Amino acid sequence: MPELSKDQMDYIQRIGEAELERNNGNVDFAVKRINELWKEIPEPKYDYKESYLVAWSMIETALRTKNIDLMKEWMPHVFKANPERYDNGDRELYAAQVEYECGDLAKSYEYFDIAKKKSSGRCFRKCDKKYKEFYSNYK
Repeated sequence: MPELSKDQMDYIQRIGEAELERNNGNVDFAVKRINELWKEIPEPKYDYKESYLVAWSMIETALRTKNIDLMKEWMPHVFKANPERYDNGDRELYAAQVEYECGDLAKSYEYFDIAKKKSSGRCFRKCDKKYKEFYSNYK
């Protein structure tokens, strides 16, 4: 798995800066910065470790701001990015949240079920309680 740069901490710091701006309400800046970071990754993008960090950051931004278009655009990147990354159900957890927010509750439940199995139930510690309540009460 190639790395974008020898100083991965600089890249992580720039992602952190974008997230800080998002958390401070400057969502447009955050989206712009995350897109810039994505463009910095050479092809094939998905082979780089940083690809997951960028895709994850954008999905977090989309979920927190309830931006459905951004969720739909970036969710495929989460599944393709850094395929060698340890699979603990995070990808499915994000997909479940995206499907929930997009209104496809059946798909959301399926993804939550996979995430729960892969994480031995720990996935729900990372997300809003409404998702756990949904999963527990669905059907």
